[in-house]
Amino acid sequence: MNIVVHLDRARLFRWQLAVTEALRAAGHDMRVQFRDTQDALPVSLTAILDFDFARTRAGPERFSARLLAADFAAFSASRPAPIELEVELEIDLSTASAPAATSKRTLRPHFDGSPKDHALFHALLHGHAPLVTLADSNGHVWPIGRAALETPSRLAASLDQSISRLVEGVILTVARIAAGERPPPPPSTAGPVDASRRSLLRSAGTFASQRAYRKLGRVRERVGGDAPKWHVGWRKLANDALPQPGLLDVRDFQILPDDGQRYYADPFAFGHEGTTHVFIEEFPAHTQKGIISHFTISEDGNASKPAPVLNAPHHLSYPQVFAHGGEIWMLPEAAASGGLDLYRAERFPDRWVKAQRIIDVALHDATLFSHLGHFWIAAATTAYQSSSWDALSLFWSDKLTGPWRPHARNPVLVDATSARPAGAFWQDGGNLIRASQDCSRGYGGQMTLKHITTLDPRRFEEITLGPLSFARNSQILGPHTLTRAGGFELIDLYARLSVVRAGSRETIAL
Repeated sequence: MNIVVHLDRARLFRWQLAVTEALRAAGHDMRVQFRDTQDALPVSLTAILDFDFARTRAGPERFSARLLAADFAAFSASRPAPIELEVELEIDLSTASAPAATSKRTLRPHFDGSPKDHALFHALLHGHAPLVTLADSNGHVWPIGRAALETPSRLAASLDQSISRLVEGVILTVARIAAGERPPPPPSTAGPVDASRRSLLRSAGTFASQRAYRKLGRVRERVGGDAPKWHVGWRKLANDALPQPGLLDVRDFQILPDDGQRYYADPFAFGHEGTTHVFIEEFPAHTQKGIISHFTISEDGNASKPAPVLNAPHHLSYPQVFAHGGEIWMLPEAAASGGLDLYRAERFPDRWVKAQRIIDVALHDATLFSHLGHFWIAAATTAYQSSSWDALSLFWSDKLTGPWRPHARNPVLVDATSARPAGAFWQDGGNLIRASQDCSRGYGGQMTLKHITTLDPRRFEEITLGPLSFARNSQILGPHTLTRAGGFELIDLYARLSVVRAGSRETIAL
């Protein structure tokens, strides 16, 4: 396609160049045209960005890095074109200005319903990512989603992560337009926000002061020796009913103790020969690298002491264990290695051997399930400089060992409130119940239960059942993972030890 990208000369960023370069690499003929707006970013905002770059020693490759018009010289509209073609698509990234009138088909980003980037910065300064869509001049809307912000107190990093999903969305949308696809039904969106300059200036001041308060709070926690961390808990199930949205009470759970030199997380329960086995991530403070450990729960709810069962040169976590073909298998997260490895129990539960690498993509919290004759893996994926908390991708195969194929719509969902998997899937009358992490308040802040209504290699649809969480005033985040076996339900939660001790049942002495 012959594509023109419109930019504001006074507001140029690395991410805009990344979009243009990626589309050219995909075979499109690309041109850049500048609008002569002098509406530069407020000094207060650029000061925050500059401070973040200096503090983190960020390089010029970051999407939030500012550029000059000369950096786009390779795409100048004045350079000779090999073939003079009529413009087939315009991409209007001049989001400081009002949309330009044109007779050409045009895509323009919208942030929380606003076509101006003040809405983007307004949202980031208030600690959340806006809902991003692409408005199509033909009257349709291409959904992109809502990114996760891992460190909302760092504006530059938040811009990198939010914009990465926009870059990914623009590239995928152009590919779908080139293939003749029609946009999906319009998503529900938030109404336009107040994107005035005055509001943006106030937001920058509030952002700076709140960042100082948060830093002081973290210092107090470290000095007091009561910083929050992950804990694993379990409770006896009253019946076999499926998980339901609602509030959890930490007093219903027994908490797995630790020695203060490590934390436990990501429980996966597996019933075998009348015993409830639990596999967890163990994260020792002295190595800063996760390993897989194991403990058992007796019928009366007592737990054995966790013991390591699998170590690797890279970080391991999220150890899903399952039976298939007369063997017992483990599918731990190994995103740090760049792929997903399948392990087989040579001697259950404490000796595991690597069977093979089944997917050569860095996948986060990969979760295996079966549906309508296929094996499926749901996992969180990244794009460019994004978080790993906000996009769901699917892969399918006819055999456990592959070959594994990506879903045609990957990522099938970009949404910080419900993308990343959070434990095993459940069957409900032929439909699937999916536990997902809500990372909009932080990593694993709570859970969202989803009902998958349509799933095949080209389609994916689901509806939201509701949240599963602890009360907002409990000072407890989670659950982050949910699993069941042997009549027990296991979760993990994030809280200060003093909060857990005050609210939970007595922990088991090891």
